[in-house]
Amino acid sequence: MMAMRLQISFELLIYLTLAGLSTVFALAVLAARWPGIVKSIDSYSVSSFVSSVNGKIAAGATAFSLYVPPGLCNSTIVGDEIRTEYGTYYLDSAASAKSGIFCPGGAVSGFTVTYSGSGEWVLSK
Repeated sequence: MMAMRLQISFELLIYLTLAGLSTVFALAVLAARWPGIVKSIDSYSVSSFVSSVNGKIAAGATAFSLYVPPGLCNSTIVGDEIRTEYGTYYLDSAASAKSGIFCPGGAVSGFTVTYSGSGEWVLSK
């Protein structure tokens, strides 16, 4: 009876050791890929934001509120181009944005859309 208890305890010890090692391995793989995962999520959030803005402008909204992702505050805006560290995104061809409009990032901001008279819609705060 004692030998059987020792065998069960030894097998349990082996299984727990293997489970612990596999957990450590999985966490190491996740930690190695974490920066890429975060960049991918941030890139998606910026893309989703620009898509939402384009949708609001296309629907004819003159005022709306959206969550501004943190990565947009450091963006460079040239006409309808929004250049970020995650890539270049475009507003609709007849739209432009004012510089610094997306600061502060990481919060909900209100936006207005006005017609400039020259066939262009201007996005501002």
